Amino acid sequence: MPLTLKKENEIQFTQYVFPHGKKRPIYIERSFDICQKAKELEAGGYVFEAELNGDLVTFYCTKSEQSIIRIARNGVEVDQAVNNLVLSAYEIMKVEQRAAHEDNAL
Repeated sequence: MPLTLKKENEIQFTQYVFPHGKKRPIYIERSFDICQKAKELEAGGYVFEAELNGDLVTFYCTKSEQSIIRIARNGVEVDQAVNNLVLSAYEIMKVEQRAAHEDNAL
C-alpha cells in the first residue's frame, strides 16, 4: 500500500470498516479555517474517527470519554457534517479551556 500523506487542507479520520472493524486512514478536504481548528483539536488530544455503514457515515471527534457525533449520508452531506463536527468540538474545547483558565486564576 503506498504511503499517503495528509495535505494541509485535509482532516485525517480513522475509518472503521464493517463488518470486521479493520482500521484505515481516510482524508477529507475542508477549508483552511476548518482544518486549522481540527489541528488545534488534535493538539488538544481529540481524535477523529468515522464509520461507514451502508450509505450512512458516522463521524466522531473524541477526547477521553467525551464524543461529538455527526451522521450524514455518504456523498454531499459529508462536507457539512464534518464542518459541523469540527466547529462543535472546537467550541467545546474553547469553553473547557476558558473554564480551566478561570479555575487556575482563583
